Amino acid sequence: MFISMIRIDWAVIIPLLIGLFTGGYIGPIIVRFIPSKAIKTAIGIFAIGLAIVLGYQAYLM
Repeated sequence: MFISMIRIDWAVIIPLLIGLFTGGYIGPIIVRFIPSKAIKTAIGIFAIGLAIVLGYQAYLM
């Protein structure tokens, strides 16, 4: 539906696909060696940071 409705910048799709496939391949290998508590902590910190940034952009800009 989106392909027929909006213009797609195909130059952005190629790096996106490369990153997607690289992360999909390397991600599980890396996660096996990192303790789950460290991963959960990092995800929590990034989630709170993202919430702060998006809240700032939505309400103060």
